[in-house]
Amino acid sequence: MAREEWEAVQPIKNENRVLASRNRKYDYLLANGYMHCTCGGAMIGRVTHVKTNKRHPFYFYYVCSRNRANPHLHLCEERAVRADKIDTIVWDWLKSLLTDEATLDRGLRRMSQRREIELSPRRERLMAVEGLIREAEQGVENLSRAVARAKSEIAAKALENDLEKLSTQLLKLREEEVVLKNFIAQGELTEDEIAAIKNLAVEIRAELQYDDFEAKRYLLRRLGLKSHLWRDDTGRWIEVICGLIVEPKHLSVDALSS
Repeated sequence: MAREEWEAVQPIKNENRVLASRNRKYDYLLANGYMHCTCGGAMIGRVTHVKTNKRHPFYFYYVCSRNRANPHLHLCEERAVRADKIDTIVWDWLKSLLTDEATLDRGLRRMSQRREIELSPRRERLMAVEGLIREAEQGVENLSRAVARAKSEIAAKALENDLEKLSTQLLKLREEEVVLKNFIAQGELTEDEIAAIKNLAVEIRAELQYDDFEAKRYLLRRLGLKSHLWRDDTGRWIEVICGLIVEPKHLSVDALSS
């Protein structure tokens, strides 16, 4: 049932269809905005082919998009990191949160409360927009009748101009309504989604290995995971945070080949 519940609540995302392509040799868990470089640029996946190594002919890395976009400009000189290894340490960290039932429950409650606070202004604006739409629709209806009853061509023309302006305003309000509804739907954490996340966590606890890439990406998105590569005197780290915790976690990447 956990799989069916997850599939029922997950949105259809283009990134999922692309990342599930059969032609992809490696699924980059943190691609598409989940990981940023020390310079702030997005980290993207890159594959290196080693012709002399028959056992391991391909190596997969994250590189800074600012470096790759135009290497001649040297916008960023941060070294690449092994994608397979960094994906593993980030997923293992997230999995540790999911497998601790008490931590998961507390985190989901905080997430739900925080998102309601964040969405409150948008909900208020949506209510206002819906009221303006009703007024505009009534105005359009009244003006349309007035145009039909106009006694002169001049009066009819003036009413038609007013009708056109109000119709344009109504169109913009409806477009804003769609944007607000989509934003709220993407931001809120519903009871169904909370149940789906908990059920996926049960699956993860039950399996030593968990290779469902789509489920992993779903969890990254719904838990709001973000990661940032940074360095200090002690070496390179990846700073990770998600909605389940308050303070970011620092994971060392010194042991990763780059």
